[in-house]
Formats: sequence, C-alpha cells, structure tokens
Amino acid sequence: MQVDELLIRAVRAQRVDAVDALLSGGASVHVADGDGLTALHHAGILACPTVFERLLERGAALEATDRWGRTPVMAICAHATVRRDVPVHAQGRRSAAPLTYPKHLQTLGLALLWGAAVDRIAANGYSAVHSAATHGASDVLRMLLDANADPGIVNFRRYSPLHAAADNGELTCVRVLVEAGAPIDRADHYGFTPLHSACAGGHGDIAAFLVERGADPAKKIAKGHGVARPGMNAADLARAAGFDFACYAHLGLGQSTLCG
Repeated sequence: MQVDELLIRAVRAQRVDAVDALLSGGASVHVADGDGLTALHHAGILACPTVFERLLERGAALEATDRWGRTPVMAICAHATVRRDVPVHAQGRRSAAPLTYPKHLQTLGLALLWGAAVDRIAANGYSAVHSAATHGASDVLRMLLDANADPGIVNFRRYSPLHAAADNGELTCVRVLVEAGAPIDRADHYGFTPLHSACAGGHGDIAAFLVERGADPAKKIAKGHGVARPGMNAADLARAAGFDFACYAHLGLGQSTLCG
C-alpha cells in the first residue's frame, strides 16, 4: 500500500501521530481517494478538529473539490447533523429537531478561521448554506452567516437556502434565514417561492411564519413540477399535494382555485 493511501487511512482512524509521521515520510497532504475526497475532506466529514488543523498547517487546500464539486466546508455541513428516528406527522411536520454534532461545529469553525470560502456552489447546486438549511443544522447555518455567507444565495435553478429549509420542514432554519435577510418571495426556476415549497410539503407552521413575514400567497407558479401545475397558488399546492386544506384555513393563504 502506498504512503498516500496510508495517509487517508490514518485520517479516517483520527490518528494525529500517524498523520504526522506519514507527512514527514513523504505522503502528499493533497492526496485524494477515488471520489476526489482529499484527506482534509475526510477529516471534515468525520469531524476530527485536531487532524483537520494539522492538515491545514501542512498546507492542505481548503478549496479542493471532490467529484461532486464539494469543498471540505460543504462536506462538513452535509454531515453535521443526525436525524433522530421519529415518526412524521400526517401534515408533514417532524416531531423532533435534528441534532448537530459539536465536533462538526468545531471543525467548521477552524475552516472558517483559516479563511474558507462560504459561498461556493457544488455541482449538485448546493452551497454550504443550502446543505445546512436542508439538514436543519441551524447552529451551522448561524456560523456560516456570521462568516458573511449570503443567506439569499441561489443555484443554477434559482433555488435558495430558504427554499431548501421550507421544502424540508426546517422552521428554525427558515427563521434564521429570514432574520438574516433572505428574500422571502424569490421564485426559483419553476416559479416556486419558499411559501409554495412549504405548502407543497405540508409544512403549515412554516407557511404561517412566511405569510406573517410578508410572503405573498397569491403568487402563482410558472411551470409544472411534481403535483404542481402552472398557475397554482400556495393554497392550490397544499390541496394538490394531498394535505388537509382545512388545517391551512387560519394561515391567510387565500382561497384554493381547485374544485372539490
């Protein structure tokens, strides 16, 4: 086995002493596996801040990308939470918040301290902020925003972190993004606003919050997508997605144009 391969193994075993020895023995700090994941990616995913910092001290590249275009910071954000195995309520609301691993926060803090970019977008269309919002990692999200990440960043489909949080029922992340100035009524490629996303997913608490903060329930989507048809409003989407429209009556969504 080559020394570079041993370095990846040492990082995954979280052995700082072995990492030091291998680097001193000629291993490349830039080594990557078959998926393009560098030693620094692995240290970030596994949240070993000691190894992560040692690799940075030895010259590891914070902006290296894997086969999916993810930097180590993006990889940290995508693996920073665990969802407890809990049932999902009938209207799509989760009964427990995700848990953020403390060491992932610590490792992310190191990356930001060393000047990692926070607004890059991977090939899958996700930035670090998108990932944090999707997975309900509100602590990670706050840390990124404190590092001047753009709360309104959009990908090639004009999909924003606020869309991602609304899609996935992450109310705390929705609140954090709105407070940070994320555009509340920005439409994506299909004409979906975050309110549309919340209604299509049955997330009534998020829909109520967005309407309260000024989201326009009369806006109509431009293109069909999933159960959506062009011209549907927020109330239409909730109904078309199969959620009990009666539970949306108090949200100020207006009237559904659907019959039945």
